[in-house]
Amino acid sequence: MTIAQQDDAATQINEILSTFAHEFRTPLAVVQTSLHLARTYLGQGDAQRAEIKMDMIEKEVQQLKTLLEHLTSHRIFWQDELVPCCQPIALYDYCSALLDEISLSTPTINHTFQLEIADDLTSVVLDPYLLRHALLNLLTNATKFSPVGSCVTLRVCCRPQAVVFEVEDEGMGIPAQEQSRLFEPFFRASNANDTPGSGLGLAFVKRCVDAMQGRIVVHSAESIGTRIAMIFVQ
Repeated sequence: MTIAQQDDAATQINEILSTFAHEFRTPLAVVQTSLHLARTYLGQGDAQRAEIKMDMIEKEVQQLKTLLEHLTSHRIFWQDELVPCCQPIALYDYCSALLDEISLSTPTINHTFQLEIADDLTSVVLDPYLLRHALLNLLTNATKFSPVGSCVTLRVCCRPQAVVFEVEDEGMGIPAQEQSRLFEPFFRASNANDTPGSGLGLAFVKRCVDAMQGRIVVHSAESIGTRIAMIFVQ
C-alpha cells in the first residue's frame, strides 16, 4: 500500500469513527436523561411516568446494540478479501428471523413488514452471515427513509438458474442522476442529508454480494419508493 493509499484509508477510518461517535451520543444522552427522570418520578411515587421513561431507555439501548452491530460488521468492508462460506439456508425461517430482528429496533416500530417467498423456493445455498448483514442493511435503509406506517417488503423469488432477494419500500426514493453512485463508500443521496447515516451501508451490501458472486439491481423513483434486488446464480 502506498503512502497516499494509507492516508486515504486513515481518512476514511476517521470518518467512520466520527460518524459512529456522533450517532452514539444521541441515544446515550436520551438514556442518561431518562434514567434521571425515572428516578425522580419513582421518588415522587409516580410509577406510570417512570415506566414511560424506562421504556425509552429500553428502546435506546436497543438502538445502541444495533449501532454496535453495524460498526462490527463494517470492519469486514476493509478486509482485502472476503471468502464466503456458503451453505444451505432454510428461507422461511431465515427471513422470518431477520424481520423479527429488524422490527425490534427503534426506527422500525411503526412500519409494517411483509414477507413474500415463492412457493417453489424452500432453500438457497449462500453465506448466511454475509447475506444476513446485506439484508439487514437494506431493511434498515428501507425503514429509515420511509414514512411512518408504510410497508417494507422482503421478497424472495426465482429467475432462470438464479434466486432474487428484493427489499422494497414506499419511501422518498433516490434521485435518478445519483443512483449510479449509490454503492460508493461514504456517498449519500442529496435528499438523505437530514437523516443520520455513515454512507457505508450500501457499499457494504455490494461488498457482500460481490463476494457471493451476485449482482445488484436498483429501481427507484423519488416520492414513490425504492426496490433493490440482489441476484445470485444457483
